[in-house]
Amino acid sequence: MIHTDMHPTSAMPEPPFTILARGTWTRDQVRLRQVSSTRRIDPNVETAIENAWAQATAGANRLLFDGPMCRVEHFHFSSDAVSMDWSPTSFRVFFGTNLRIADAPAPMPLDTLASPIGVSTALLSRDGFLLFGRRNARVAYHPNRVHPFAGSLEPAEAHDPFAAPERELQEELHLQRDDLSDIRLIGLVQDRSLRQPELVFAVRSRRSLSDITKRLDPAEHAGVRAVAIGQIDAARRDPVFTPVAQAVLQLCQMQPFCI
Repeated sequence: MIHTDMHPTSAMPEPPFTILARGTWTRDQVRLRQVSSTRRIDPNVETAIENAWAQATAGANRLLFDGPMCRVEHFHFSSDAVSMDWSPTSFRVFFGTNLRIADAPAPMPLDTLASPIGVSTALLSRDGFLLFGRRNARVAYHPNRVHPFAGSLEPAEAHDPFAAPERELQEELHLQRDDLSDIRLIGLVQDRSLRQPELVFAVRSRRSLSDITKRLDPAEHAGVRAVAIGQIDAARRDPVFTPVAQAVLQLCQMQPFCI
């Protein structure tokens, strides 16, 4: 069953994320297509992008690289298929738009945002823990907080979006394909403050918590945060978890595949 645009009841505080779609899809059910960009070029926004990038890259304490990304143009989720249209964008545009919405001096029109397709994992260890990374102080956003092992979809991976979470797990945890027993797309979420769409993949690993922890690459993360299945509710109330991490936890409670 597909659920879209979920909202809490009036009795519950509004979460910092939106679940745009949820379900379970395998590799052969997900298709992406490149189209022309509809991002509007506003001279004021372009100047803000250049200024933000110049200021951020002037220091040596940030991990910043203007790599290629995929801007979401349109998506459709049904019970048996996912389709998504994308156009080229880059991290520099993302850094100067989506990552600057909260502190921009003037409202930033939504059609000027980079809105790249993010990729997050709900990584389940062999011994039954959901694993997240504690980000270090040098990352571009949400430093020192707990976030899924994640990244963004690159144009070279658009023909097979499942390759993106596999790459991220290889880079951040040195997990190879043989270390993964199964992987499914389980939803599309959005951090309300960033307005970035994020594909969430549930990934089952053949390795234990202790083994995975030893493999952590320190370039982006200071440690691993493990959440036992029975502790998901408590973790969702912990403010150290980023909005996307909270969304991943909620999706995992809703999807039998995760647990």
